[in-house]
Amino acid sequence: MIPIFDLSGKIIGFSGRSFANQEPKYLNSVDSPLFKKGETLYLMNFSKDYIREKNEAIIVEGYFDAIILFENGIKNVVSTMGTAFTEQHAKVIKRFASTIYFFFDSDLGGRNGAERAIDVCYKFDLKPLIVTSNNSLDPDEIILKDGTDTVLSMLKDAKDPVFFILDFELSKTDGSIQSKNIAIQKTIETISKIESKTLVFEYIKEISIKSKIDERFLIDAYNKIIGKSRNIVSKDLISLAPKFQDRIYRIQEIFTQAILQNSPLINEILNVCPLTEFRDPFRKIVSKALEDIENKNLPDPSSWLELDQETYNKAVELYMRDEFLVREESIREHIESYKDIKIYESKLNELYNEIQNIEGEEKLQKMREFNALIKQYKGR
Repeated sequence: MIPIFDLSGKIIGFSGRSFANQEPKYLNSVDSPLFKKGETLYLMNFSKDYIREKNEAIIVEGYFDAIILFENGIKNVVSTMGTAFTEQHAKVIKRFASTIYFFFDSDLGGRNGAERAIDVCYKFDLKPLIVTSNNSLDPDEIILKDGTDTVLSMLKDAKDPVFFILDFELSKTDGSIQSKNIAIQKTIETISKIESKTLVFEYIKEISIKSKIDERFLIDAYNKIIGKSRNIVSKDLISLAPKFQDRIYRIQEIFTQAILQNSPLINEILNVCPLTEFRDPFRKIVSKALEDIENKNLPDPSSWLELDQETYNKAVELYMRDEFLVREESIREHIESYKDIKIYESKLNELYNEIQNIEGEEKLQKMREFNALIKQYKGR
């Protein structure tokens, strides 16, 4: 019998585990004013402080997955109560973290779980990442068989859910143009649910690279899907998105160099640009550097040999760069620039979405504001 607690630590229900592998595996207390499966996350009362500290939550599907991970040092973990991840769950997590890791199998169930994660998380400005197991073992089995470090390594290799879905769909193709087209179409349908148009275009660029299909055809496919609701990707936003991404890349490159060279402003950098926001290869490099700093008090180039060759080369290049580039004054300027980009992107998306839902003079006014903001940013 497993007691279920609310956030304050009060018992609000119980769950029983079948010993004879009968279905259902778990029997929960019936829903009541105090206990609702779709709103409750098991272990949240114990893990909430660790989740807040890391700004990351790990969501598993079983009680014992959560218990075993927690007992083995991975304490920012919770589990759902036999339900899919809900908007109510997202609201709870949002109070403590901005990033969620989901453990899914690399099968159709995992693919559908990833799509659900996109639907819910982006609605609440949460960043979802997908952790998969290729050997079909549950998280508790993995940690008991291979140890905590294996699970931590899996977390570092977590995938963006859109690319998880793309890889899954492409893996089912038979090599024909038709089957590849279906896989791409299903992935485009997934990103059509994302509100941020600059984020959509970033995904389209990456899908184009992975699938070797021209961006223009992917944009047309996207617009055909989303055009039913008239919320079509703006040409202005499309032309602006590369500028956003180029500036983000250059700033994250500087941030990565600063972290590799053990800048005193590492915490300030991570406050504005958490590890999960870094793009690869910077995310892999920063993750390894932070691990070194935690264990050895400073980055250790010898540990970077564990990285793939391309990422290792980039890490060495940044480590050897002139420290003048990451002096404190320069880093503070880049931190402000990064904040500036995020504010602009947020304002553009907010205005664009407002424009889709209004008419008349109010719409014209919002369009003028939108165009003025585009020109202001392009002139920077």
